[in-house]
Amino acid sequence: MTRFDWEGTSNKDAILLPHVVSAFSDCVHAWGSLEYLTCPVLDNGAVRHLSSLKSFEKLSTTLSSALTLFSPPHHSLSTITNFIKLIEIAPTGVQLIADTASASALADLLQTLSTQCDAIKLNTLYISEHGLTDQSPQTAGGRLELTRTTLEPAFKFKNLTMVQLNTTREVLLDDAALIDIADAWPKLIALGINPQFAWRVRPRVTLRGLRAFLARLPSLKVLDIAFDATIPFSSGHGISEDINMVYDPKPLCSLNLLNSWIDEANIVEVANFFSCISFPDLRDFGAWAFGVAMVEGRINVEDIMNAGSQQKLWMRVRERINAQRRSRGLVEVSE
Repeated sequence: MTRFDWEGTSNKDAILLPHVVSAFSDCVHAWGSLEYLTCPVLDNGAVRHLSSLKSFEKLSTTLSSALTLFSPPHHSLSTITNFIKLIEIAPTGVQLIADTASASALADLLQTLSTQCDAIKLNTLYISEHGLTDQSPQTAGGRLELTRTTLEPAFKFKNLTMVQLNTTREVLLDDAALIDIADAWPKLIALGINPQFAWRVRPRVTLRGLRAFLARLPSLKVLDIAFDATIPFSSGHGISEDINMVYDPKPLCSLNLLNSWIDEANIVEVANFFSCISFPDLRDFGAWAFGVAMVEGRINVEDIMNAGSQQKLWMRVRERINAQRRSRGLVEVSE
């Protein structure tokens, strides 16, 4: 069997019945020379089987669950991108993992997802790209970056509720980029940007930019992000100058501030911003807890030199937040 076309039924509930999913998926596993496939539904295992076929050229289907794909060892996300270019899918979630990074791999993957995945159905996006860096001419000796331009193709997925990007890239997002993210993904419940390795450079996001970002996301509960409270305020992007202005309480319960920067002069301002008035449900509050370490043999020297002092300053912020919470009879935050 090299080609199979089944347009099937338009009844989406019917095609997701377990016996229907199994019937099509079992057939696909039995076909080792497929080139073209159109069928109503497949499970994740069947899609992974297709990705292993050298003969395969085109797929159109609905997935019965989230799509999970791994690049082979020592291959970047580009391998996954090349496969996704062959398929048209409508998953509710995608989990894409590679143990090797390359300069354009993440941007190329997001661009391909934006054209090959149903924009309405996708609600979960998880991408992990870490470990070794390939030695292609574009990558060797160069910087790997995560910018607004990198993310922009994914802005079409307006129903995303969970986004996690785990990379060893330097994150070059600023206030304007953060506002664009919030406007593109207004239904976010959880967002993580480099939670494992932090942002690898001193953040460009300001405290006021973070405030404006949070104000746009009424459902956000989990956030891994970095900002620099020492950056002077610059008006624009709809960001209020009054950082201490009280606004509607947010449901945020877990906040990991990664390599966020602070100094002695703005401890009170930052603590007031994260007060129990604005974040009554906050339980986890951490910063500089990611472990400043070597990544692929490269050290973020500025982070290494300042980790100890920054951890102490953030401990003082947490102490002030907990003093406020105790005075109101609320549970204290922990790291």
